[in-house]
Amino acid sequence: MTNNSSGTISNCTNNITASSTSMAAGMARVSNGIIINSVNNGSLTGSAMVGGITAWNAGGEITNCINNGKIYSHYQFPNSTYGAGGIAGMANSGNISNNINIGTVEGSHRNVGGIIGQSAASANNNINYGFVKGVNAVGGIIGLRYAGTVSNNFNSGVVNGTENVGCIVGLNNGGTISNNHYDKQMCGEED
Repeated sequence: MTNNSSGTISNCTNNITASSTSMAAGMARVSNGIIINSVNNGSLTGSAMVGGITAWNAGGEITNCINNGKIYSHYQFPNSTYGAGGIAGMANSGNISNNINIGTVEGSHRNVGGIIGQSAASANNNINYGFVKGVNAVGGIIGLRYAGTVSNNFNSGVVNGTENVGCIVGLNNGGTISNNHYDKQMCGEED
């Protein structure tokens, strides 16, 4: 794993289990570049942004990546805007597409998503099969969303939360949601 990446990470696999007092990720803590065709198998734990591929996608592109590992964020500050996601903990902008999450994604507070915990990025053609659990803003694809398009995603994972829970998006604060699909028996919510 690298701390910051503005280049290209491709065809990489992480098998290491890691725990951090801040951000944790399988490929890059912060990414402004491209991450493609990469796989995380390691269990990752942190106290802020945690993602199977990147903790914080600050404007890059993540494509054709898979997370198999357990993702867990135990936030130090319950009212923070941090997040936990199978692919990205947080995504300020950029494009996250054609990725798959199979691992469990869990957060002790808010912003927990099968693909992205908190997002203003576009998220298209992603699939979540993993169990997603949090308290507030918990979604099969995205926990908390501010902007960007969310289209052609599929969720068949169980989504469990107390407030603002959705099969695709837990809490939507902007952007366009269209043509997404989910297994109603798994989460029983309609976005």
